[in-house]
Amino acid sequence: MTIKDLPKIKITKSEEIWLTECWNHLKNHNYLDSYKHIKVKTLNRIPKDFKPWKIDDKLIRENVEITLKGLIALNLEKEAFDIGNKTFLYIKNELFEDVDKKGFDLNFIADCINEERRLTKIVYKLFSNEGLNLWNGAGSKSDSYGYDSITIGNSSFDTYMNFDSIDEVFLYKQKSIKEYQETQKKLETKPYFDLNSYDEAYKNKSLFPLELLSNTRGYIINIGNQASLCYQSGLYDASLVMIRKLLETLIIECFEFNSISNKIKNKDNYFFYLGDLIDLFVKEPKWSLSRNTINSLPKIKKLGDLSAHNRRFSAKKHDLDKISEDLRIVIEELIHLIDYSGLNKSD
Repeated sequence: MTIKDLPKIKITKSEEIWLTECWNHLKNHNYLDSYKHIKVKTLNRIPKDFKPWKIDDKLIRENVEITLKGLIALNLEKEAFDIGNKTFLYIKNELFEDVDKKGFDLNFIADCINEERRLTKIVYKLFSNEGLNLWNGAGSKSDSYGYDSITIGNSSFDTYMNFDSIDEVFLYKQKSIKEYQETQKKLETKPYFDLNSYDEAYKNKSLFPLELLSNTRGYIINIGNQASLCYQSGLYDASLVMIRKLLETLIIECFEFNSISNKIKNKDNYFFYLGDLIDLFVKEPKWSLSRNTINSLPKIKKLGDLSAHNRRFSAKKHDLDKISEDLRIVIEELIHLIDYSGLNKSD
């Protein structure tokens, strides 16, 4: 199977105009335009009653962020896959030269493969959004779209070793999604939820890479497994509550690891609530947090609070999908700060 063999999501002429404008702006300016700007740019070219939020969410996010599948629907994917393959192969070759290499500068890689820096970062972000496990950590020096640097861990290292191109990774992912969807249809025909009926394709549909928690503590792995299993099972409020608990636990352990847990306790020696924990964690001078983590923590907490405390709020799958990437980055940074590998050696 090739990219051309994949079934395309059909789009209307108006959807084509909207998606094209979103892509052109991102490609030319390296940031996401607002809904209002895209609306003005497409005025008089599409009907007044056109609703971009009705476009298939596999093609666009938040009304303006086109996806890789959106490019495929427009027949504009060739450039993205060409750049993606060159970037993937460069990283793969570097890892063959030095298996312990972790950090990669995408600006430097773009120069080496003779591609525009802006476009290389955009393309790799598009592929990352497809959940292809291309990195275990990522960071940006600005508010522009994409990452300036990525970090390769054990799980993403396997991606580069097991595949020869980003085409292969993408096609393998699509096959897994198809198997998952077929399993889900089978499950929907059953009157009751049965954990034992889930096959491997369904179990492997994870909210974030569970291997991030592998060398931590049993109770942390248990919380992560519950958050992921609830997500897989469609129990989205329950998943957010467990995510909230996971963040709370990791933040507390971060302070404990640095022997400053007294900073996050009240006069009765009880730990503060999550809101105060996050505020103190972000402001703590003992460590320096990435912009991604600082911006992501409040977003994740807000959803967790709604699921835990708001009786009228009912979480949906897209609520969790929107924070999946943020969650992955936050969890990995917290675990790095705690350094469980060092703790485990001393146990």
